[in-house]
Amino acid sequence: MRVRTYPLRVDTEPTRFWRFLKAELRKRDWQKIDLAAASGISHTRLTDYERGKSVSVPSARKIAKALDLPLVYVLVEAEILSEGEAGMDTGREPLSKYPNSELLAELQNRESFRDRSA
Repeated sequence: MRVRTYPLRVDTEPTRFWRFLKAELRKRDWQKIDLAAASGISHTRLTDYERGKSVSVPSARKIAKALDLPLVYVLVEAEILSEGEAGMDTGREPLSKYPNSELLAELQNRESFRDRSA
């Protein structure tokens, strides 16, 4: 019987989201296990994010709540929204001016498009 082996993924540069998350954990003197407990996201899933897996909108929402951060900020760090779309680097209306239902509908549309593209 042949045993299939897979190469280890060696990323020298962590993703923007993981750098952000590590900094937030450091500010709170937390480990991944603390964020897992506070957010309800498994330690394994957080390790997936550390390894570069994309973050879903529901997970971003849980992380934002656990870290007491605005959801829009976490969505930008997870690269689900650009800074421009979030109104963080332009003179545009900030996303907080839009109804939640409209924002969630747009995010769900993007997530389903991203899933189809993968």
